[in-house]
Amino acid sequence: MELARLRLRGGYGVAAAILLLVLAPAYQSVVFGSDYLNAIQAIAGRHDFGPYLVWISQNTAADWLSRVLQLVGYALAATLPGPLVKALWPPTQTDPRADSKARWSSLPALLAGWAGFGLFALTLVVGALTSVNSASAYVAANATQRGAIASQFAGIYALETIFSRVIGGFLVAIFLGMVCARMASTRALPRWLAYLGALVVILISANALLFAFAPTQVGTFVSTPAIAGLALWLAGLGILLARVRSLPLVTPQEASEETTETTGDT
Repeated sequence: MELARLRLRGGYGVAAAILLLVLAPAYQSVVFGSDYLNAIQAIAGRHDFGPYLVWISQNTAADWLSRVLQLVGYALAATLPGPLVKALWPPTQTDPRADSKARWSSLPALLAGWAGFGLFALTLVVGALTSVNSASAYVAANATQRGAIASQFAGIYALETIFSRVIGGFLVAIFLGMVCARMASTRALPRWLAYLGALVVILISANALLFAFAPTQVGTFVSTPAIAGLALWLAGLGILLARVRSLPLVTPQEASEETTETTGDT
């Protein structure tokens, strides 16, 4: 049962990678068009969200479908931490003390993974609702009122950025850092995946830090590499998990020794 669940989650990881790296960007580039680019440039150049709200009012369905593609990608990614953490920190079944230490050692990775991917997904839903409401109010308002509505939406946008790209980004980086360190120390999975994960941790952390200083910006110079790196890591992990033939990935002896070493160092 656990093996089948792990393999299934591997398939989810590959699907999440395809959605985030291929389908969502391809859909945006084909459907959104030049008006969207002009609206984004207005935000980047003048911090003016008015053209973006107009675009939302005219392309609500297209925006929502784009968000759904990303939402499904992050939701699928959120199913990975549970089985992966359990596979990397397996119970010994013979040493309750070691099992308790393993559970506590792995808990931060588990919670960070769930919360990080979950915040990205949740913010996409909240953003869809707030953008539509603000867009409707903007196009119905007069010229005097529009400035206030655009400024209010900029504040909402900044708050959503802080929750998803800053807090969510740092949480995903913590998850990746912990599981990749575990992979490297136990050799449960090929080390190249751990090294790729370490690179993604750097990119996601840098992206989160840059957004923290300017939450109203549309993207940073590391946003695309960070998302691409995360998607590639998810794809690599998914393929490896889908091909796992037996469990545990880490033997109980290795798990006990690693937990003991970590506790001793601490």
